[in-house]
Amino acid sequence: MEAGFETTPGTRRVVALQSNIRSPYMQDPAKTPHLATTPRNDEDTSQIYAACIENGTREVGIAMLSLHPPSLSLYQFSDTSLYSYANNILEVTSPSKILVVQSPVKSAFTQILSEKYDDTKIVNIPRSQFSDSKGIELLNQLSNCPNEIFGSTTPTKNRYLCLSSANAVINYALNNENIQIYPSSLRTVFHPLEGHLMIDPMCLTNFNIITAPKSSLLRFSTSKKNLATPSLFNFLDRTITTNGERFLRSNLAAPPSDPRHINLRLDFVRELADNDELKNEIKNSLKGIDDLDPVITYLVANHAKKCQPSFSLDVILKLLTVSKNMSKIHDCLSQMSNVLAKSLTGAIEQSNFDKIIEALSDFDDTFDNDKKQYKGDNSKYIYIVKNGRNSVLDVTRKTYDKTIEEIYNLPQEIFDKYSIKCQIKFNKSRRYHIQIKKSDMDKNQLKLPSEFIFVTSSDSYISCTTQELLILNKSNESSEFDTISVSQKFAESKMNNIREFISSIYSISEAIGFIDFLYSLAVVTSEMKNANRPIIDEKMTSIKMVDGRNPVMEKIFQNKLSENMSKILTSDMKNEFIPLSIYLTPVKKISILSGVNASGKTTLLQTICLNLIMANTGCFVPCKELSVPIISSLFIKSSQVNDYIESGTSSFKREMMELSNISMHSDQRSLVLIDEPCSSTSALDGCSLAWTLIEKLIINKSFAIISTHYRELEEMSNIYKEVNSNQMISEVNSDGKFSFTYKVGEGNLSEMMYGIRAAQGFLPSDVISYAKEVYENISVPKEKKKKMSGKNAAAALIQRIINLNTTNLDNDGLRACLTSIRKRCSIK
Repeated sequence: MEAGFETTPGTRRVVALQSNIRSPYMQDPAKTPHLATTPRNDEDTSQIYAACIENGTREVGIAMLSLHPPSLSLYQFSDTSLYSYANNILEVTSPSKILVVQSPVKSAFTQILSEKYDDTKIVNIPRSQFSDSKGIELLNQLSNCPNEIFGSTTPTKNRYLCLSSANAVINYALNNENIQIYPSSLRTVFHPLEGHLMIDPMCLTNFNIITAPKSSLLRFSTSKKNLATPSLFNFLDRTITTNGERFLRSNLAAPPSDPRHINLRLDFVRELADNDELKNEIKNSLKGIDDLDPVITYLVANHAKKCQPSFSLDVILKLLTVSKNMSKIHDCLSQMSNVLAKSLTGAIEQSNFDKIIEALSDFDDTFDNDKKQYKGDNSKYIYIVKNGRNSVLDVTRKTYDKTIEEIYNLPQEIFDKYSIKCQIKFNKSRRYHIQIKKSDMDKNQLKLPSEFIFVTSSDSYISCTTQELLILNKSNESSEFDTISVSQKFAESKMNNIREFISSIYSISEAIGFIDFLYSLAVVTSEMKNANRPIIDEKMTSIKMVDGRNPVMEKIFQNKLSENMSKILTSDMKNEFIPLSIYLTPVKKISILSGVNASGKTTLLQTICLNLIMANTGCFVPCKELSVPIISSLFIKSSQVNDYIESGTSSFKREMMELSNISMHSDQRSLVLIDEPCSSTSALDGCSLAWTLIEKLIINKSFAIISTHYRELEEMSNIYKEVNSNQMISEVNSDGKFSFTYKVGEGNLSEMMYGIRAAQGFLPSDVISYAKEVYENISVPKEKKKKMSGKNAAAALIQRIINLNTTNLDNDGLRACLTSIRKRCSIK
């Protein structure tokens, strides 16, 4: 075994799949592999391992090993007290095993992981396995680019934790999965956290980014699915290759935040979206490209899949196909003038693919078209090796050609002997057999001779064979097996020549995914109505969205299912999306958003969230104008918080955990979107907690939009200059029901009893009438409390002024608060 590791005797397990092929032409279904950096929506997460270690200063090192295709991702960073960055990485990648240091006393990080994940997922291994020196030695042997990980420009002491984790996770996979990794073939990448928009993984579902909540009943049609879940991923997914789909998924989970990179993508998308001819050429080229991940897996870990007659030959075919289509894509990109296209063109030119093609000079996938008439599925494998490259192969292939020729001469011999017209057909169960039209037999009043055996019939055809054909089939099958076996051995002898260029194949695979991802964004941009380029600049100090539309909601409104459900649910539901606008300035960075139930508060939060993510990925947005500064973190608290019965976590506890993360880690480059904070406890307690949270966001200088039904929070705009009050405008009709405009306005909500009004269409009239009486009785004491006598009013005034001693307000804030107190108490 390579890299100095021993394995137990017996059948070798290569990258979690046994290389036990029953037949060279057998085909079995196999799942498509996934990237380790991709958020996962299926259950195929068994091939990702993570190792984590931290030091006393909360610096964390993580090594993530993906086996399909083999790649190693390294992370090292200073984390927060709740280890939120590490948790974010683990939640998004969803590894099957998390390796931690075995210790009698759990560290803070290990304790958090133990509470969050099942015991079967956490694996305790000895501290000796976390060795940075052994990690350096191991990666020097296995990595295809060790200089980029610990070269002269990067001191190893700055990455000793992730190198320690690398040694632990690679050793665990090698010994427990019994795999083999070839030297200098494992792709190893160090991922800095800087330059990416950090998004809470829970938001990827709750705000319909990657998937929709399970409770969602609506669906819309896409180019890939008739009934897709309403998510931003499905809206943007026009990708053709599996790499492109994974690239899109990972970019939505962690889009870039560097304006330079974003603007380069926007330039590319704009130029491609405006050129339909070029777009179609790239589309056709991408359609001919197979997934290179299985190729990389085979080259790096000697993987032999069961789903092809000979996987080594399939690797050759895939590389030949990719090389042809990459040259077409190169020609397309060379026609574009933007900087990113020129950079991709240069990357393809420098990828050594010409040398790879030279290494494949003994192979050819353009064999004689006359041979394609033979219906055997394995013709491409039989003729892939050029003539004259192997004498044994030439003999076995000649035998195969001879049997094929004799088989296809049989119909003429049968016609000459019996005047029966027939043809040769092929299927996997019977192989070559004879097929005769019933109409020809009836027309000529012919009977089937006794020479024909194993006769079966359908409505129109008679299928049968002869003893001679059975013998030819046997001979053909044997020569086919021999030919493929010799071809496979010949191909495997050339693999070391190809393995030298594994870094180039990695680069080409990434380039294919990236180009497909950009193509998808260009298609969406050209399809959207009134799509505009977002403005993301470090000089920007405000967040401005003018006439922004929710792409997912608009897609739902275009769906017939949505239209029918609208008629079922309510006749007032409009089947079009009304654009929304919001403006956050350096002076007014926080917006308290109030509004009647179903007036559009949650939709506004979701709209700005989805448009911001689309902008950061490099896509044009469905807005008249969207301008934002650099946002490094996006915090979202959805109102869709449920109890976690299996872990004993209530909805309130879950919400407090989310709000704690927001209050502790948001900063001046954060956008916080909170939908109805602290609504799962008593009104007074919830309002107090929400008030305190907003004050914390003021101190953190974060941009924030908070939707709420707590009317007391509206008063914060009179106390804090950083807070602005907005409302979703609604009107009361003559029948007492609300008419929603779905527009954002300034100021506080003036409507009272709007919850009772909104319930009029659902509850009996006597219940509504009694609810209004109860409301009046409850609200009377509050009015009386406002009219306090002199002594009580003075006591309340003194207490409020004393409370100002403990506030964090600056001079301007104190002055505004005192002015408000003066106005309320009518002090001249």
